[in-house]
Amino acid sequence: MSKIKSNKALITGGASGIGKLMGLQLLQKGLSTLVIWDINETLLQSTALEFKKMGYEVYIYLVDVMNTTQVINTAALVKKEVGKIDILINNAGIAHVGNIEAVEEPDLDRLYEVNIKGVYNCTKACIPHMKKGGGSILNLASIASSVGIF
Repeated sequence: MSKIKSNKALITGGASGIGKLMGLQLLQKGLSTLVIWDINETLLQSTALEFKKMGYEVYIYLVDVMNTTQVINTAALVKKEVGKIDILINNAGIAHVGNIEAVEEPDLDRLYEVNIKGVYNCTKACIPHMKKGGGSILNLASIASSVGIF
């Protein structure tokens, strides 16, 4: 993989799992600044500390991607504190294992709120900040979106 040319990336759900690994890979490939949004404050703190000990510039924000107002306000705060984001990676997502008979409506609502509305909220909040000068948006999805899991 070649060096990346973008300076700043924002990863939702970036404090653990795939999001954390993507962030580390981007930093190792030359990303100057990583912004992590996550709902888990403990993981945010530990991931930031880990990356900063490696010498990387990391900003963390406690964000619930389901909360439209919080997402919009945090995107504005990131623009003010960090500057323009070049890459948005919509990685935050949840799963619910079970067939339709076992899934209750609140479970379905939460899946929708995080996996669909969360991507919408983050993209809509970041696009105005990316319009001038361009940017890239990556939306991730699980294999579970195309394969039934029981």
